[in-house]
Amino acid sequence: MVSPRLAELLKTLDLGNGDFFEAEFYTEDGSERLPWSHSFWNIGNKKDSFLPEKSNVTRINATPRKNRILLETYATEIGVQNDDIAVGPEALDGPDVWKESKLSDCILFSDRFVQLMQENGMLHLFDLKSVRLILPD
Repeated sequence: MVSPRLAELLKTLDLGNGDFFEAEFYTEDGSERLPWSHSFWNIGNKKDSFLPEKSNVTRINATPRKNRILLETYATEIGVQNDDIAVGPEALDGPDVWKESKLSDCILFSDRFVQLMQENGMLHLFDLKSVRLILPD
């Protein structure tokens, strides 16, 4: 759920397939619409930049088929810290906000996102942790 001001700021970024959907609020008895104008934020983007072998994560699911793993899913440890998550160079391309297809419990944000939030005094709204960017040798 985001405020109109935050939604307008976010729309200046590359949101890819992300979008906002207006939420309607009513009095408890449902008889009157309230004047609030917040929106639901659908992230709508996935990338495959997550590097589980270089991250402090736990594998929570592996679906084997014919002696190979079809799907692996990971989750962060409780109390995730800065640099617990590692990503490859694919993280630098595309939308500024995304989920990783193999990481179940994180939303990732680009440096452009962080700078925009900082410049507009909204960084405190997000409990951000830094990730490690691993570039090929």
